[in-house]
Amino acid sequence: MDTKSNAIFNILFRGMLVCSLAVGITLLLPATGSAQSAGDCAGKRDVRCGPAAKANARWAAFWKKFSSAVSRKDGRQFIALSKGFKSAGGETIEQYVEWTDWSELSKSVRKGTERYEPGAPGIIRVTRDRDLLFEYKNGSWNFIGELTA
Repeated sequence: MDTKSNAIFNILFRGMLVCSLAVGITLLLPATGSAQSAGDCAGKRDVRCGPAAKANARWAAFWKKFSSAVSRKDGRQFIALSKGFKSAGGETIEQYVEWTDWSELSKSVRKGTERYEPGAPGIIRVTRDRDLLFEYKNGSWNFIGELTA
């Protein structure tokens, strides 16, 4: 290639590179720019602003605290995250914590959770082994009991 051809090639290559970068950045902007914060939902009637969206936004923080309480066998933190606890056997959350097998709880927690829709109203998650139930109510998540006894 002669010097003139080399210069033209460099100009074209740089132009294509700049155009490619511009297109890439443009494609990324709508994805990051359209995310809504909780403040964006004030007074709006939008499905992205409903209770499920708020529950999803708060799940990660709750799950981190709950998982930590289980791994550290922290009964106090566990109880604090268990408002609305109901036991098929009638025990209180304090009794449940006292009698529970922490290693079994840890196994359930390690499997993660998924949405649970038994047909009842409410926003509920369950561990993937179908053992532990969590409910989003009054603006917060709580452990509410075991699905299986």
